[in-house]
Amino acid sequence: MKKVAYVSLALGLVLVFACAKKPGTIEGKATLDNAATGNAGITVSVTGVALTAATDDSGAYSISGVPAGQYDVEAKKEGYDSKPLVGIMVENGKTLTGQNINLTKIVPPAPITPPVVPAVPVVPKDVVNINTANVHQLCLLPGINQKLAKAIIAKRKKADFGSAEDLLAVKGITKKELAKIQDLVVVEGETTMKPAKKDAAKKKAVHKASKKKAAQKKATHKKGAAPK
Repeated sequence: MKKVAYVSLALGLVLVFACAKKPGTIEGKATLDNAATGNAGITVSVTGVALTAATDDSGAYSISGVPAGQYDVEAKKEGYDSKPLVGIMVENGKTLTGQNINLTKIVPPAPITPPVVPAVPVVPKDVVNINTANVHQLCLLPGINQKLAKAIIAKRKKADFGSAEDLLAVKGITKKELAKIQDLVVVEGETTMKPAKKDAAKKKAVHKASKKKAAQKKATHKKGAAPK
């Protein structure tokens, strides 16, 4: 009887020892955006030990041989992000099921579009076409008086000016004078330069005063004339 008891006790101790050393298993599913299929190839790993598994099409995985202890379980696939399962307790000889992880697709940030800066409107430059301008228009140019304006018109009657530099052929226009007006003259297009409002008002006032003076002189002359 004692021998049988010793044998039974020895077998029990062996079984207990064997169960105590048997590692556990972690099972669950890892899915891509909660899809039911198309989840194959996700890598599931247990932190701290070199144990990994790949999911099947449904996302199921099983990692066996996990020593008893507390672990984090991670799931990875390129282009996807996920949160790990933290603090998973594994017991000897037991299977821990339902350890599910969902991975979400990483959406790249939208490209930053620089703000549209409105184009600054180009203000047309006031210019004088020396091939078509009349005397009054030519006199709008700095340093050009009526005498020079008439000389310009006389010169272009022989041949049109090809450039502003051709004005040097006009008697009385020097390089110094040309430098003042070079950016203001063209040989094609319209003359856009207009008299300043102030100058126009001044001319109008002078004309009005002159007209009034002439009327007064006429009235005085008529009043002083001897009766017939």
